[in-house]
Amino acid sequence: MNRTVILAALLLPLSLSGAPSIGSTAVNPQTAAAQIPAAITATAVIADSSLIADSVQLQRVDGNNRVLATIGIMKDDGLNGDARAGDGIFSIRWNLNEALPGTVTLRVSAGFRGMLTRVNSGLMTISITGTAPTKVTLLSPANLSYLNVSPTTVTGAVDAPAAQITVNGVTAPVNAGRFSAAVPLQEGPNVLVATATTATGASTASITVNLDTTPPRPTITSPADKAVTTEAAIPVSGNVNDIVVGTVNPQQVTVTVNGVPAQVANRMFLLPSLPLNLGDNLIAVVARDRAGNSLTTQVTVKREAPAAQPRIRLVSGNNQTGVIGGLLAQPLVVNLTDAAGKPVPNKPVIFKVTQNNGSVSGGATPMPSAIVNTNAQGQAQVRLTLGLRAGAGGNTVEAYSVGYEGTAAFSATGTQGRAGKIVVDSGTNQFGPINQPLPRPFIAVVVDEGNNRLAGVPVTFTVRQGAGSIGTQPSATVTTDSDGRASATLTLGLQEGVDNNLVEANFPLNTGKPAVFAASGQIPGPPANTKITGVVLDNQNKPIQGVTVRAVLTNNLTMNSSIVSAAVAVRTDAQGQFTVSPAPVGYVKLLVDGSTAARTGKYPSLDYDMITVAGKTNTVPNPIFLLALNEANQKCVTPTTGGGTITLPEAPGFSLTFAPGQVTFPGGSKEGCVSVTVVHPDKVPMTPGFGQQPRFIVTIQPAGAVFNPPAPITLPNVDGLKPRAVTEMYSFDHDIGSFVAIGSGTVSDDGRVIRSNAGVGVLKAGWHCGGDPGANGTVADCPACNVCQNLTCVADSGQNGNSCNPFGLPQTSRCQGECRNGSCVPREDPDAVSVTIGTVNASNTPEGMSARISTGEPQAVRINVEVSCLPAGDSVTLRIDSNGGPNGSAFIGNSNNVTATLTRSSTILVYCVRSSNI
Repeated sequence: MNRTVILAALLLPLSLSGAPSIGSTAVNPQTAAAQIPAAITATAVIADSSLIADSVQLQRVDGNNRVLATIGIMKDDGLNGDARAGDGIFSIRWNLNEALPGTVTLRVSAGFRGMLTRVNSGLMTISITGTAPTKVTLLSPANLSYLNVSPTTVTGAVDAPAAQITVNGVTAPVNAGRFSAAVPLQEGPNVLVATATTATGASTASITVNLDTTPPRPTITSPADKAVTTEAAIPVSGNVNDIVVGTVNPQQVTVTVNGVPAQVANRMFLLPSLPLNLGDNLIAVVARDRAGNSLTTQVTVKREAPAAQPRIRLVSGNNQTGVIGGLLAQPLVVNLTDAAGKPVPNKPVIFKVTQNNGSVSGGATPMPSAIVNTNAQGQAQVRLTLGLRAGAGGNTVEAYSVGYEGTAAFSATGTQGRAGKIVVDSGTNQFGPINQPLPRPFIAVVVDEGNNRLAGVPVTFTVRQGAGSIGTQPSATVTTDSDGRASATLTLGLQEGVDNNLVEANFPLNTGKPAVFAASGQIPGPPANTKITGVVLDNQNKPIQGVTVRAVLTNNLTMNSSIVSAAVAVRTDAQGQFTVSPAPVGYVKLLVDGSTAARTGKYPSLDYDMITVAGKTNTVPNPIFLLALNEANQKCVTPTTGGGTITLPEAPGFSLTFAPGQVTFPGGSKEGCVSVTVVHPDKVPMTPGFGQQPRFIVTIQPAGAVFNPPAPITLPNVDGLKPRAVTEMYSFDHDIGSFVAIGSGTVSDDGRVIRSNAGVGVLKAGWHCGGDPGANGTVADCPACNVCQNLTCVADSGQNGNSCNPFGLPQTSRCQGECRNGSCVPREDPDAVSVTIGTVNASNTPEGMSARISTGEPQAVRINVEVSCLPAGDSVTLRIDSNGGPNGSAFIGNSNNVTATLTRSSTILVYCVRSSNI
């Protein structure tokens, strides 16, 4: 009762003075034409002194007074349509562009001190005049379908018999309201736009189809070609790869083994048992994708009758299934017999994991391999803990014993674990017209702890800033597909701005950070005023003059490649800047030709995909980086000679191997040179998808070169993935216009490199990298003492004084730190050790110079390394070998005076690298 009386007392003064209200409101003009932008000004008179500043909103509502969108904040500041500051008249001006005739209903909403709820004004309306646009519908092919033939026949319907129809510029005759046209396609995704033009205007309809003329490539990993066995049936397993934006599951590719369907999951296939006849058996594996492309590979296996000799046989435990990282239910059991077929006790059997990063145990600590003696029945067994890579038959264990014929091969399938992380795949950082859907959807990917893509996970996209909508709501929930992808298209809010629209994507019970998407809203203008601007820089952020830039509509380029020569060509100026004006409106292919660069060296060309907004200056979001190709790192090849392995002195561990006749160069020639150049990771021209934040990336040139079969590639493990871990390898596919996974790679036992797995390698020249996704593909993995705000890591003063780990080491008394203004500062600053190495000539890069520092007890010790380079101006690369440093072999920096931290006795390797290679 006391609480009720107190509340009434608080509200009493308000009731005595009368409830606050919003005075007269107006909107001008009160009519606007459909499909034509109009500047609208709304005003409201509010004289009540209890008004809360900055709380006056102009809202768009539906027929039931439900808020559809907040257009913006109305202010009495003399700006943005407000006639005079401080006169009690609150105003806002914005651009309205409605697609259909009808009525737009508005109201003003404000907050007042002492009020528990907001106060709303009466309704205002704007009449949208004009006629409904012609309705045009595309009937075939189906949206998001996959085709392997170009041109393709496109059919549709239109409700205006007199309409003129074009599909991607191809005239489509209309007969009884139906139309048809043969439309050329380009490899990868194609947007088919049907335009219906009548005397009252034009309307469009669009779908996306995919042209895929590349067959999937199966590789048989077990059994080996020309293998000999006495078994009556054997499992057949391997990899199957295709150029897709996600992984390879049954939805993308089907596999048959001698006509029998095999299991397919996560780029792997397995047929658990294939019967064999005595003698030679041909095993043919056929992979067929959803577009109808197919490829066959085959091996021959010979089955022999068992001979009277000591032998190892598989008893049980084969073809089990379990969750990644889990212990299989049944042991793997083998049997040793002598020549008479009797069990052999007390003999060692070696069990070894030969695929995936699982482990085996015969009772001791699980390890990649184990030695177990047979029991009195001649049997030996181990338990298998599955690796973290999911896939059909993705775990293999081989068992053998010295002096005993044969090898017992076990296969096991790992299924995905629970959802553990969500990452940005694509769609962020778009520009689009305000109050309109973005051209491309936001796509997020959900993965488990092994970074395997998860289907069937509900992902909620929520608008956090910008007052836009997903569909017509501020949030929407979408279930991930077989690639773990969930997509949602944002309709931008009504305000212009850079990255002023933010959307989060998250799944239930996520303990990590959500995926964050940003988009920029712009008010369209006259198409003739459309511009594209940008800047072209080299690897040292220096401008490149003389680079030729052209802009063409992607669909027009598909229709007629000669349009490139007809497009207006502009050159970059002394500051590397360019402007294309007027620029095409819509999906644009920006063609950057580095061959005309006005400087010494050979520069590549690249294609840059963007979407332009009519009447605006569309600036390429990031600098376009062109780096001089390192022609010292190249090998030439003909149909019968040349080829070999390219290595990079500046990147120990990298290799690319190809043979004569394996490379087809642009124009169809089998003769040419392949070069490899290291790219700074922050200067990749295109943003990698799947949350990739690669620290090592190369460009393989020339663009357009194709490798068949794929060229094996090895990358240095700069991300510090665990030994034997399985990860994805990526390349930028210019046909698809995005980074795609080319297959899996495995970290070496010593953890130094990632090697592409059997059948995996470079398919097309371009940018290549590998590794696991970051927390969300932006900057969600903020360092200690920082916090993620929208898309940026910033210092978190709230963590000041908290313990942190300054060296990436265990929190011992000698290596503790605390947060101070966003930095992790050691509480005990270890004594510094200075090392003067002397002079190093850059020509000695492979040898370098070294020094050993002893720190005594394990502790953190700061060192200063002083070195001089010849020629003058070259840079130092400091590395610490695997017996020291927080991450084993680690790149430390490029400077002539480098500070690093050691934890124990270590060898410091110092290289001088020419500046042109940095």
